Amino acid sequence: MCVALVAISLAGCTRFEEDDLFDESASLRVTHFNQQLQSRLVAQSQGEKNGWVIQYFVSGTDELDFEGFNLFGKFSGNGKVTMAGNHRFLRDGKAGNYTEFTSTYELLKEEGPVLAFNTWNDILTVFVDPVDPANAPSALIKDGEGMGGDQNLIFQGYEGNNILFHGQRHFGGVRFVPCDRPWED
Repeated sequence: MCVALVAISLAGCTRFEEDDLFDESASLRVTHFNQQLQSRLVAQSQGEKNGWVIQYFVSGTDELDFEGFNLFGKFSGNGKVTMAGNHRFLRDGKAGNYTEFTSTYELLKEEGPVLAFNTWNDILTVFVDPVDPANAPSALIKDGEGMGGDQNLIFQGYEGNNILFHGQRHFGGVRFVPCDRPWED
């Protein structure tokens, strides 16, 4: 009698299938989220809107630990991004001068959404480049580690109209804030 009750209990408790918690696969959910994120980046970059102020923090060298830079970006739906800045690390005599540069970006499907700036951009890539901008191309920074910047940004969340990211490799914080005036201002 006990054996029969145990067998019935085990048969009733054992279930080899899981309930679907989501209507879509994880890959499809990330794809749809990336499409929404790209739409948001592009919408702020079109018409009379002035794109994004990208509050970009590096976190890798002694003299630059967690220093922040205001960069500007406008995103198109076809994978192009125009960035602008006037920081002291711009190369080819542009340091401290307002400069714009267009390159490409994409939204990757990794463990979550990743905004990847996947080609050289004079405004951003200098923070990732292992070459010291003051002594390029002859000197490396921190044995080739660069200034601690990232060109792949992991999505963290929304903060009102702002979009929060952190660097994939060095984990510096990055905040995209809607720009409310022309970049030159």
